[in-house]
Amino acid sequence: HRARLERARRALERMDRVKQTFVVHNLRLVMKQAKRFRRMGVPYLDLVQDGNLGLIRAVEKFDYRLGYKFSTYAVWWIDQALVRAVQNASRTVRVPTHVYDLQVRMVGVRERLRDVRKELRIHLLSADTFGTLADVAASLGAEARRVESGEDKLHVVRELGSERCAAIGNGANDAAMLEAAALGVAVVGPEGAAAAAVHAADVVCGSIVHALELLLDERALRATLRR
Repeated sequence: HRARLERARRALERMDRVKQTFVVHNLRLVMKQAKRFRRMGVPYLDLVQDGNLGLIRAVEKFDYRLGYKFSTYAVWWIDQALVRAVQNASRTVRVPTHVYDLQVRMVGVRERLRDVRKELRIHLLSADTFGTLADVAASLGAEARRVESGEDKLHVVRELGSERCAAIGNGANDAAMLEAAALGVAVVGPEGAAAAAVHAADVVCGSIVHALELLLDERALRATLRR
């Protein structure tokens, strides 16, 4: 009986050491994700601290048998912890977490687009169903282009010069545009992505923020496209 208890104790100690190693080796990941939430009313060091709690949770829940990379899995838990930290610290009236998460993503998109505009012209293509295309494009510093179909989107890419265009989309009617562009990026967001768009794209990203970050990081883009 004592021998079993001793073996269990040693096993728990080994598990704690492994967990600590995972956490220490992924602290940079926490710092990177925390930078996305700056200027939202929470000090950066506090964000890192809350992000570390998300990282610890990811270590505890991670199951390598599912086939995911740990970093991909950890980012989700870290972001959840950061969203809740900002939400709890910066609002008197709380909104549902999924609503606040959407607001955070929009801030991230605006910041990345500001950086992309320094290098590229941005065209926002939409059917303008709700009549807000012009206002949204203006707020993002993009040129509004009203389109009705995938053929219209393809025409815009060819008009701009497909050999020097990067296109981002996730719908079935984005497939022709993604295939024609020099770089086609399919975004698999909360609403998913059409199989045709994923098949036509050169790169698939998990969010529009990640897609824009990839455009800004030439080395990462080259590594992703390397054959």
